Amino acid sequence: MGIFDFFRKKAQEDEAVKKISFKEIEGEIRNKKQKIEGKQKEPRNQIKERLSELLQKLEQGKIILENLNLEENKAPERAKLIVRENLVQFDSYLEKLISSLKELNFESPEILIKKINLIFN
Repeated sequence: MGIFDFFRKKAQEDEAVKKISFKEIEGEIRNKKQKIEGKQKEPRNQIKERLSELLQKLEQGKIILENLNLEENKAPERAKLIVRENLVQFDSYLEKLISSLKELNFESPEILIKKINLIFN
């Protein structure tokens, strides 16, 4: 008998569907949209904050990378040349990453997360 009580509760929950007239649809849609946007504000703000922190750290790292002096190391000249070339490549990729992250539009959180994932991939 316990299993049947579960199904009865489920049927009662389904009956709680709100019925509206055709004229009230626009207002209901607007209300639902506002509720959804209200729920999305907090995650959107968290994403903005973390993204700005990330951008600050990346820019600081870029400055450190540009001020790196390889002449002090006692490595062979060929190794220094290889490392310099790799640093130039890394610097260009880092610059592209920073500019791509700065150009992001803060639309819905789902679209924003997808765009961020595409940038990092």
